[in-house]
Amino acid sequence: MNGLRTLLSRLDNSPNRIALWTAIRGSIAIGVPLFVLPELGLGSASRFVVVGALPTGIVDTGGPYGQRLRGMLANAVISPLACLLGALCGNTWWLAALAMAMVAAAGGMMRALGPAAAPLGVTHAVAFLIGTQIPELRLPAPEMVAAYAAGGLWTILVSLAIWRARPCRRLEHEVASVWEDLASLLESIRAAGAMEGAPARLERSLAVRQRTMRETIERARVLLDEARGELSEQSASIEALLVLLRAASRIATVASALADVVLRDASRKHPAELIGAIEAVERASRAVGVVMTHGRGEIPVAACRDAVRRLYEGALMTDGTARTTRRRLAPLGLALRDVENAQDAAEALFGTRQRFRGLLPPLGRARPWQASLAALEAHFAFRSLILRHALRVALCTGVATAVMLWLQIPHGIWLPLTALVVSQPEFAARSGARSSASSARSAARSWRPLCLDCSKAPKCSTWRSSPSASAPSSCCAGAMASPWCSSHRWLFSC
Repeated sequence: MNGLRTLLSRLDNSPNRIALWTAIRGSIAIGVPLFVLPELGLGSASRFVVVGALPTGIVDTGGPYGQRLRGMLANAVISPLACLLGALCGNTWWLAALAMAMVAAAGGMMRALGPAAAPLGVTHAVAFLIGTQIPELRLPAPEMVAAYAAGGLWTILVSLAIWRARPCRRLEHEVASVWEDLASLLESIRAAGAMEGAPARLERSLAVRQRTMRETIERARVLLDEARGELSEQSASIEALLVLLRAASRIATVASALADVVLRDASRKHPAELIGAIEAVERASRAVGVVMTHGRGEIPVAACRDAVRRLYEGALMTDGTARTTRRRLAPLGLALRDVENAQDAAEALFGTRQRFRGLLPPLGRARPWQASLAALEAHFAFRSLILRHALRVALCTGVATAVMLWLQIPHGIWLPLTALVVSQPEFAARSGARSSASSARSAARSWRPLCLDCSKAPKCSTWRSSPSASAPSSCCAGAMASPWCSSHRWLFSC
């Protein structure tokens, strides 16, 4: 039991903490309906609840709480409507194909609103395709659509509860990892300075930690620059995080200088006051990482100040002149000042004004609808890559939907689904699309004994007699059709 508690504590404090709680949210949102609703006699509805819960979690791509909550609400409202539209059009193949093309084109144009809106277009198209299967399954459309919406709202409630219990701070966690790596570097320096003759293994460990420190700082700097570039106005939180990152970077420079001193004078044991000062800065750095991870805690600035003061007094008694002592201890004095700056920045980030009030986290302001409309209007030109992407997805999915419903292919929903996924820029660029096409051809050859027996029977009767063959062949056809459209640069290049 203690081992399990220790493992959960380590996961909760690790850099993968966000991924852990995202996985827990998805497990609760999907697992509870699957286990509870069938026991209440709602077996069919439970599947649609899960189908509505899954994409609502997918559209949560991170970022500010307000943006994430608005995206999930948009999916929980619009996707059930798209599912209802698909159920109404499912009995008429040409009407369903036209509606699918329009939904896919609208979803493709949503990329003009930014990366956070891109998954919404895909989930709306998937919801429409699921709706086209409701008449074939002979299920009551209003009840299934309501179950779809209930799944989205259930995921939102689970997300709000997890946000309240474990606030998600991706940028803060990146900065926290910088301070944790800094504490590990200072710990190695302290261990090397406390012994006479640092072994080669310790020198290699110091070199590895210094390299890791540089990589972590650079990664956090890139993420903060991207986050600042996405905001239309200056953010106090981003500026506070930049202050914390710069403070850690300056302390890392001091630590590198101390490491050089320790390794250069490895033949003798260093004063206890110096080791104590390094340990105090190490504890303060680790405390900053804890505060950035959990949003609470104390940074021992006073202990750092006392340790540096004791080091200064000891060195003054040895050197005899304040000027020489001040010059020798200037790096540690700068490190102390950076720890104080980190404390002020952490207070600005996690003060009383930034804490939750009730269930909802601080949501911030929504993007003005005029700005969204202007972004869409700017891409209503044929030279726009986003418009051409929307047309390509509309053509591929519209034709695939028409073929699926016209031929009444069992499990034929995989045909437009595969075309929709392969058409996304994240899934395959042109080189990736060609590899997807070759993979689809290989899969088609492997399934040829099952899929191509329809040449022996009129009206594709084998499609109906071999349901197991239809799903793989639909995937193959969808995967080959989308790259073919992508290769025609004059119309559909993206």
